[in-house]
Formats: sequence, C-alpha cells, structure tokens
Amino acid sequence: GCGEDFLLGSLHTSAGLDWPAEKRLLAALGAAERFSTGVEGPFHLVSARCDVSLVAAVLRHREA
Repeated sequence: GCGEDFLLGSLHTSAGLDWPAEKRLLAALGAAERFSTGVEGPFHLVSARCDVSLVAAVLRHREA
C-alpha cells in the first residue's frame, strides 16, 4: 500500500533492536502513519501460528 516503504524502512532499522515483534510492528505502523497521508490508525494486530515447514514448501514451489 501507500505506506509500505515507510513501514519496511522502520522494520529494517529496528531489526537489530531487542524489541518484541509487536513493538516493532507498532513502531513501523506509526512511521507509515506519520509520513504517508494514506495511512491512519487505529491499528489492530492479529497473530496466527505458522507452520514453518509449510512456508518452506510454498517458497520452494514458487522458486521452481
């Protein structure tokens, strides 16, 4: 979306910090909201468990 570059930049700069994922994501959303006129809270975070082996299989399939 329109705030993607700001969000990704924030996630990149916070990668080395010892922050939990939720804090990093909220900071990134805040950066996108601050610098992109098309992004506006409130934000609702939803998490889901992910089967890593399934993700790896999908990525292998996409590369084939």
